[in-house]
Amino acid sequence: MFLIITTLALIVRLDGNISSIPDYQWLLCFATLFFAIIKLATLISFGIYSRFWQYAGARDFIDIASAIFLATVIEALALGCLYNLSGSNFPVISNLPRSLFLIDALLSLVAVSGFRYGMRELLQHRKIRNAKGKVTMPQSNTRVLIVGAGNAGTSLVRQMQVSSEHGLQPIAFIDDNPSKLYQKILGINVVGNRFKIGHVIQSMRIDKVIIAMPSAAGENIRAIVEICSQKDVPVITLPSLTEILSGDRGIKVNNLRNVEIEDLLRRQPIETDLQKVSELVRGKKILVTGAGGSIGSEICRQVFNFQPSEIMLLGKGENSIFLIHQELEKAIQSMGLDIPVPKLHTYICDIRSYSRLKYIFENFRPDIVFHAAAHKHVPLMELNPPEAITTNIFGTKNLVELANAYNVENFVMISTDKAVNPTNIMGATKRVAEMVVLQVAKKYKKSFTIVRFGNVLGSRGSVVPTFKRQIAAGGPVTITHPDIIRYFMTIPEAVQLVLQTSVLGRGGEVCMLDMGEPVKILDLAKDLIYLSGYEVGKDIDIVYTGLRPGEKLFEELFIPGEKYERTEHEKIRVVWNASDRLPQHLDSTIAKLAEAAEYNDSWAICSLLKTLVLGYVPSLVLNSEDETISNLMSDKLRDCALTTINQNLKIDMNKLAQVSRLEHLYDQYDQSSNDGIDYYPVYQPRFSANDLQTALEDQQFIFYYQPIVDLKTKKTIGFESFLRWQHPEQGLIASCDFIEDLEESGLIVALGWWTIDEICHHINIWEQQFPNKPIEISLNLSVQQFFHPDLLTQITTIIYKYAISPSSLALEIPESTIRNNPQMATVILSKLKALGIKLQLDKFGIDLDFVNYSQAMPLLYSQFDRLKIHQTVIQDLTTNNQLLISINKFAQALNIDVIAVGVETAAQRDHLESLNCKYGQGYLFAKPSY
Repeated sequence: MFLIITTLALIVRLDGNISSIPDYQWLLCFATLFFAIIKLATLISFGIYSRFWQYAGARDFIDIASAIFLATVIEALALGCLYNLSGSNFPVISNLPRSLFLIDALLSLVAVSGFRYGMRELLQHRKIRNAKGKVTMPQSNTRVLIVGAGNAGTSLVRQMQVSSEHGLQPIAFIDDNPSKLYQKILGINVVGNRFKIGHVIQSMRIDKVIIAMPSAAGENIRAIVEICSQKDVPVITLPSLTEILSGDRGIKVNNLRNVEIEDLLRRQPIETDLQKVSELVRGKKILVTGAGGSIGSEICRQVFNFQPSEIMLLGKGENSIFLIHQELEKAIQSMGLDIPVPKLHTYICDIRSYSRLKYIFENFRPDIVFHAAAHKHVPLMELNPPEAITTNIFGTKNLVELANAYNVENFVMISTDKAVNPTNIMGATKRVAEMVVLQVAKKYKKSFTIVRFGNVLGSRGSVVPTFKRQIAAGGPVTITHPDIIRYFMTIPEAVQLVLQTSVLGRGGEVCMLDMGEPVKILDLAKDLIYLSGYEVGKDIDIVYTGLRPGEKLFEELFIPGEKYERTEHEKIRVVWNASDRLPQHLDSTIAKLAEAAEYNDSWAICSLLKTLVLGYVPSLVLNSEDETISNLMSDKLRDCALTTINQNLKIDMNKLAQVSRLEHLYDQYDQSSNDGIDYYPVYQPRFSANDLQTALEDQQFIFYYQPIVDLKTKKTIGFESFLRWQHPEQGLIASCDFIEDLEESGLIVALGWWTIDEICHHINIWEQQFPNKPIEISLNLSVQQFFHPDLLTQITTIIYKYAISPSSLALEIPESTIRNNPQMATVILSKLKALGIKLQLDKFGIDLDFVNYSQAMPLLYSQFDRLKIHQTVIQDLTTNNQLLISINKFAQALNIDVIAVGVETAAQRDHLESLNCKYGQGYLFAKPSY
């Protein structure tokens, strides 16, 4: 072939003048032999003649081009030397055209690559033709539509064209890339984007749809599945990119599978700095606790790929440890001889056993510890508080103390979003475990880090396996509440971010993973039922069972007072001040918890956790037998303080939960203490309980009203009521001057019921006197009133008593109240909303981190009709302009009206109106009047 190519190159150089070739016959012989030797040598060195060209690809073409280019360079250098030596010694060389070697190189590239790729196409065509000739089975006629004309889609089509054993016939491509529309790829037309799927299914008689987009987002998968379901056409898909990269599955026809719930919740692939993770892990000794669990085992798998020197698998369950050990052993056997193989160690160990752990640390001496062992089942831990205490708190304490003693470089604790404002034993104990880790990190300057994230799909405790079992049994599928929502992440995603966090962590901080958008469990159940081939209500029913003990309607991501910042990784936030917010009595209270757990005293455990964990509200309801046990155990407790706390706790736990947030309100006003957990100011009352009782009986309390104005129309749309005390000796007293005395006296609830009664009476009088003028009066609810068990009964009774329209009454609830107990607040708000009462969120914008809270709790904030921006924000509009814009965007997104409080100047009014703030209230319009 090369003999012909050089001749052709000369003909091209001579512009097709074949008659001139005899003049170059000796030149042609020399050049042909010279070029052929060099090209053969370079092609052989690149292994071009040792390849199976039936599977030639782009990499092979690059190698051919590189070999030809190298040959051309060698030819150019050699000819240059010969030209310099030409003359009497080499007369033939002087006549050699200098461009001949370039033309020869181009023709050689075309010939070599064309021949080999032509062979590939010929072999594939012959195979396809033979396969078609053998097709006799009806399943070979399955007409498929490929969604995705990228590398994955074209790879699938090529496999289908080569082999008929799968019985799939590619008919057309669907792709959203405009540059691919109406083009042909591998002989298959790209007939449109995803919006044409329904039409294509019908017009081209499609039997099955294949989603060939491993990196597609879950919302795109869902849209495609919904379109296909309307046409009653089955859908299958390639594995996700995460599965492909993990090595479990590749882009092969054999790996096509049904669409699973994980596909519908799939997010954009997480970018991990593999280089930094590799630098951290390579050559190190890694200890993983809970190695047999869902998260622990995945940590082992991913760490294994970064070539640590040793991995220690530690767990309590022997079967799960055996399985992950066997899996990793199999992976080692499949590795090449040139790859460093990590040594595997297995230890069956309960992390509550300090002596056993010390033996392991002494012998293994790990460099990095990933702590995933914990009790995580919420309802079971509500029934077994001592187990949660001993494992989650003291197991962690054992590990972190040993990690410090044996100079562990990095310690990463896996925590949970249930540790944020916990309503259950599991969440509270995990929060205390966080404190234990942070305390050691702060005290000894260690790189010990905590990672919080929500639910993971596919874990043992996930709702998905439970739903699947219920569907397989014929139903019903049980859900605790129709509005319950959760954050979800796949196990590989979570572990990728855990490893990334181990790189980012400096020590003494809490890292929180971006869990994406929350998912309604009801929607999750419906999706699973559909993906299983059934219809909701027809084949499988959904039954609501009520919230379980300790269960929230939704999980929160943020703790008040923690300062969250973005990191260099977009999916990870960090709380840098986490170790600065530890209670001073942490050690002493943990010691008391140990004693309470030893005596199985669940009452004392709940009480002690409440003193440690800001926002924890015990939901435990014990029976008389439990109370008897508590009495017996308290007699045995050596700590008098603990016994006192235990006795004081013997009240209705549900009522305690509903009023427990009061003590934390002091944190808003006190800024002098570095520790916002232990310090509470002592208030000296000026008014006695008798004074206040007399004032209530004699009706010395009166109301002042201030209008709320539409900034656009300048019309009054309602009034806010202000409680005043017309004291017989001291004159008019504002509520802020006696409200704490009311709280001290216990009369605040009684006064609250009287206030609602009086306001509704005023509304009744107004509606009788001015029937054509609707009115709305708002009043402030105290914390005690809002969480009072009789709230709904009292309000309903009073509304019926005065026969007023419920929408005439507006209740104002401070943001701090709902934020401190969001799960209970959501339930109460939804019931108030059902009565038809207007709800207003008061004192909004005081905390500049409101965006984080509101985004994390959309269901809670969406209950309100209006939110009132606090007057401190309005006072300095220039500084707070961006904050106002953010508040308005947030309110508009939830369809909530905004009231600006404290408007005093026309300039403020005009500025607020320009920001689309709807209502205003302040001295500019009117002072509160009697």
